[in-house]
Amino acid sequence: MATGRIDDTLLECSSDAVGGKIGSKCEPCRRRDRCENVHEIAKVAKNVKDDERDKIRASIFTASDVIRKCEEDQLNNVSRVEEIVKEIDKYKEDFLTKIEEANARIVSEIRNHNTQEAERLNTRRNAAENLEKELDTHLEMSDSVRENGTETEIFILNHTLKRTQDKASQTLNILLQNDNTDKLGLKFDEHFLKMTTTDEKQTNQQRPVSLELLKTMELVKTGDDQREPFVTGLDFLPDGRIVAVDQFNCKCFILSDTLKRFHTSYKFKTYPRDVTCYSDNNIAVTVSAGDIRTICLLTVGSDNMIKLMKTLTTSSYCDSICLQNDRTFVVGTIDDPRPARMIDVDGKESDFDNVKFPGKTYKPGESKCTHIPSRDTRVLSDRHAHTIYIYKTVTGKSVEVKDGRIHEPRGACAGPDESVFVCSGNTNSVIQISPDGDILASCDVDMELPYVVAVSRDDSGMAVTNCAGGVRQLKLFKMIQ
Repeated sequence: MATGRIDDTLLECSSDAVGGKIGSKCEPCRRRDRCENVHEIAKVAKNVKDDERDKIRASIFTASDVIRKCEEDQLNNVSRVEEIVKEIDKYKEDFLTKIEEANARIVSEIRNHNTQEAERLNTRRNAAENLEKELDTHLEMSDSVRENGTETEIFILNHTLKRTQDKASQTLNILLQNDNTDKLGLKFDEHFLKMTTTDEKQTNQQRPVSLELLKTMELVKTGDDQREPFVTGLDFLPDGRIVAVDQFNCKCFILSDTLKRFHTSYKFKTYPRDVTCYSDNNIAVTVSAGDIRTICLLTVGSDNMIKLMKTLTTSSYCDSICLQNDRTFVVGTIDDPRPARMIDVDGKESDFDNVKFPGKTYKPGESKCTHIPSRDTRVLSDRHAHTIYIYKTVTGKSVEVKDGRIHEPRGACAGPDESVFVCSGNTNSVIQISPDGDILASCDVDMELPYVVAVSRDDSGMAVTNCAGGVRQLKLFKMIQ
């Protein structure tokens, strides 16, 4: 195609070319070589015309697609109303079923709570009444001795009154510490139904957890330790401190939220097995061996001093322990056909009559149990069966969890979103399981034979220790959801 300025002659020629009379005016033209460009110009003009028409046609097709899609979406929106109504009806049935189940569970819990509370209050009242009578008797006696007694009798009386007052102070302190009557109420902590768009991901209530290692602590002998520590129990205090039970050295000790070990500890008469925190800074430790079958109730001060408040004597050898409510513990047993039982802070024992357990007894280290309070669900690990049993107390239904990621399960504890965490000994991991028995996550803790796991009160931290014959460790993790 020719290039350069298009002069009037060429325009004149091209005008004829467009009209189909190519060369009709070439006679007077002195530059006939330009007529060769006329065909090229016509060709370009034709191509330009076709390209623009094709683009317009494409735009029409696109506009038609938009119109069709809008019409389809409008029809879909109309039909979706009926579908949503059907879905709501289904949710309504599920919701009513949940309400009925919750009603049965709540009524049962309230009745149990009221029975236990009545017994506790009667015990407190009887103790206070007996103390009041005893003090009145001593006071009357003191009045008589002061009026009619000798100096020696008055001296003896003063010492007697001092001992009586010291004993009364201890009794009153215990009674006042147990003055923790709860007000009953209802609370909805999750939405049963919500409207979602197509882009929103509908997830289950339970969310998988991942772990980020914060710190590792080697468990070595300190102070008066006779053996290398073997931590068989862990729990978090409300302020983030950690309570650890050292079975081999018959003691429990306190660590900071950064795993700094404090110098204070408490020594037991025989082997402690597990620990749980209850009622703020109070802890319960199972202590069982030989003729001793006890649960020690202790308090941990802000100065990390551990003091014994009360010792409960039990009919069963208690191993693992966790909290059911502020006053009742769920314990795992040793050599007992009832592998899980309930014991309250006054020592009253009871059983899960509506639950059918595996029907066998366990030796130390063969089974651990825990409790999911919001679901009223018990979880039992069976080391040699490589199985986790989940029991729903109200309905009596159970789920057996078997999975290749669970091998020789050990300690267990409740975690966020009503899930439970179980140490899998031979896979060096902690397994997160939903209350319905689904495996949510398998978290590698990079330690040989993890044995005990505990989760902080705010569900942000996890502590894990192991039972390896060589290096024993305590690891602190950040929990990420």
